[in-house]
Amino acid sequence: MGRTKGEGRIVTSVTISPEFFQLAKKHQISFTEAMRIGLSTMFADRGEMQYDNSTNLFRKMRAYQLQAEEALQQLAELEAKTNGQPTLS
Repeated sequence: MGRTKGEGRIVTSVTISPEFFQLAKKHQISFTEAMRIGLSTMFADRGEMQYDNSTNLFRKMRAYQLQAEEALQQLAELEAKTNGQPTLS
């Protein structure tokens, strides 16, 4: 999987698409930092509380907000189709 490199660090590699490579280069994003941020986001999503920093919490709240807005839009569309009359499921 990876090999140890001084100071307890693990060296590993990933394969990315040419598009990701070009975008990372264009925006000067280091792959090490991208990996750290991506992993911390995934850890927070999976309940690792020490990774629930303000950035990850904001991202989660934004995702919940978008889900709620989508559900309200679907409800409005359904009500418009049924002229506001309740439907039996």
